[in-house]
Amino acid sequence: VLAGILSSQAMRRMFFSGLFALSVFALGCTAIRVAANTHGRDWPLFDIVYFVMITMSTVGYGETLPGMEEIASVRLVTMLLIVGGMGAMVLFASNITAFFIEGDIQNVWKERRFMKSIEQLSDHVVIAGVGETGIHAAMEFLSNGVPFIAIDNSVERLDRVASVGQEAGWTPPTILGDATTDEILEAALVREARGVVACLSHDPANLFVVISARQLNADARILSKMVNEESRKKMMRAGADGLVSPNQIGGLRLASEMTRPAVVTFLDDMRSTEDRTIRIEEISLAVTSELVNTSLGDSGIPDTTNALVLAIRGSDGSYRYNPPMDTVLNPSDTIVVLADRNEVQKVRVLCGDPTITISP
Repeated sequence: VLAGILSSQAMRRMFFSGLFALSVFALGCTAIRVAANTHGRDWPLFDIVYFVMITMSTVGYGETLPGMEEIASVRLVTMLLIVGGMGAMVLFASNITAFFIEGDIQNVWKERRFMKSIEQLSDHVVIAGVGETGIHAAMEFLSNGVPFIAIDNSVERLDRVASVGQEAGWTPPTILGDATTDEILEAALVREARGVVACLSHDPANLFVVISARQLNADARILSKMVNEESRKKMMRAGADGLVSPNQIGGLRLASEMTRPAVVTFLDDMRSTEDRTIRIEEISLAVTSELVNTSLGDSGIPDTTNALVLAIRGSDGSYRYNPPMDTVLNPSDTIVVLADRNEVQKVRVLCGDPTITISP
């Protein structure tokens, strides 16, 4: 908290104005002490400090030092002290007022609450850029209960994420800054993140995010937005696990709308259901799960949940679509299901999937 306070602009102004007032106070005490000793007066230091204090504060109870009216140099110091001290005290007082009025204290405590909120996160996703593409990724994460931290250099965009989060029942932590820098990524706890999504406007910026994130977290799944197809090789070499081209996705969507409108409408309606969130989800089968080497029919998934198993992906990357009930579940299989959030969580528990979600 102290570091946060000292980093604020109002606090710096208050610090330097306080230092100026203290310097005037110290110089006043020293000058009066020297002038008094020059004229053979041995005034106690406490009396000198008291006199300087009441003079600078403009309270003034008279000339409290005995015989000072006889020493012209002390009166000269006092006059200078009145002018300089009053200015220093007014400056210091005004900066204290500004410190509270400008909300720096509230900002410091807000930052402290933010740090506490991100310290409680684990296995989260870092979204670098929440513009026209990133905001949709954030909304999808919120809809699926996936914890994330959003980074952007626009206050308006971050406010939009917070607003969407409040509507969903969970306000995600946000960081104002440049997502291409290691400092900002580390502030988002990228080292502990399970994934990074780079959604900045330009490919070079996304490339920087991919490189930095891969250096900070070798195990994270890193996905990036790709504007130009020419950037694909560079981003893959930099460490991206997957690339998404909005232009390509848009073209495929237009073609699907033309040739498979019922399928597209079905998927859209599934995602926009208001009473429950239905999704196609993937669930990893833990190596230590009790379901390993059991059949799909004996796993309990069809009997204890309403999840529809669409496919099973093996460790070699091959898919078994619409698997029969006698399909054996192998270690590290990925089960693709169609279900709402609650049913997905039940399947995760059965499979021992450690994926963490939030509950809005």
